[in-house]
Amino acid sequence: MPPRRAGTRPPLARRRHGRSGTFLRGDACRLETVKGPRAAHADAVVFLLSLQDMDPLEAALDSAAWALKPEGRIVRLMTHPCFRVARQSGWAWDANRELQFRRVDRYLTPLAVPVRPLPGGKPGAIHSFHRPLQAYCNELARLGFLIDRLIEMPTTRQALGRRRGHDSATGGNPEFVTREGHVHAWEWHRLRYRLRQRRSEHP
Repeated sequence: MPPRRAGTRPPLARRRHGRSGTFLRGDACRLETVKGPRAAHADAVVFLLSLQDMDPLEAALDSAAWALKPEGRIVRLMTHPCFRVARQSGWAWDANRELQFRRVDRYLTPLAVPVRPLPGGKPGAIHSFHRPLQAYCNELARLGFLIDRLIEMPTTRQALGRRRGHDSATGGNPEFVTREGHVHAWEWHRLRYRLRQRRSEHP
């Protein structure tokens, strides 16, 4: 399934949670073209380990803002862009200090990283899109959101060896980050709704 597709595969989602909601499949960057979602109708939009696989970022967040009520919120959970850069970061061991540390080779430059081939032997690859933290904050600010809360979560995986150095490193290097944008309280909270006006000016 291409990275820009919204939702999980309908048969699996409906089998597990069919009575809990409605499941749709469509382009998350163009929700207005998907049958079902309506403008300014949703209370919240949640990106669960997905926003880093969507490109362009501006279109994905524009689409989310289109679906939200004027005081709706965006909640996002993703791998931490500061420390988890696909193929450009990893763990290393300092033998002199007996300490495991996180190595980041590249951070500020946006990067499209092929992570796995397309299914069915098709040419091409599915990509993950690294962006610095400022890219997410600035895009949400552009849409009039205010960050209410930001939570950084370390890994809970157990060390296989070098426990002292590993535990010190994993406890100090978050693996996931969650943000919410919303108006009363992070939660990206939208203070003003400008998307319709911008789209009318630039159809």
